[in-house]
Amino acid sequence: MVEHSTHKAAVVGSIPTPGTRFQNLWGCSLAWFKASPCHGEDRRFESGHPRSMKFIVFVSFLIVIMVVTAGALTSVLFCFDPFASGGLIFVLFYSALFLFLSSFFSLIIFLVKRSLTKKEDWQLVHGSVRQGFLLAILGNAILCLQKHQWLSWATLLIVMLVLAGFEFFFKYRRR
Repeated sequence: MVEHSTHKAAVVGSIPTPGTRFQNLWGCSLAWFKASPCHGEDRRFESGHPRSMKFIVFVSFLIVIMVVTAGALTSVLFCFDPFASGGLIFVLFYSALFLFLSSFFSLIIFLVKRSLTKKEDWQLVHGSVRQGFLLAILGNAILCLQKHQWLSWATLLIVMLVLAGFEFFFKYRRR
């Protein structure tokens, strides 16, 4: 009976150490290989999709919405008078205006926050979209109040306070 040692000097481990050189069948060097575990060195598991790709998709999505709704707004304004007509034209105009303003303000706020802060892009999306929606509501509210001749400093201040209350509620609520 022969005893076998569990230690083999030529085998370092299952993961190659830095500087281990791989060779193909012909003996030529393929590459220098440095393997680090995906959970090691205080890193989280990375999915393979870079965060910049999510940024590009988000910005592209907002730009597509802006272009489509700008086309809808242009066609409504050239073909109809949305302030004099009612019904479907009224709903179409204010819906397109809301989508255009919310995507425009979301994009502007996101880009400003991205340039001023060191946070990851995905951390800025929710706040930017929420604030873009609130500013779009403010824009639509101003036009609706003006159409019915109810716009004054007092009503504008009330609308702004209500929207600021929504912003503080959503920003500081407990999770």
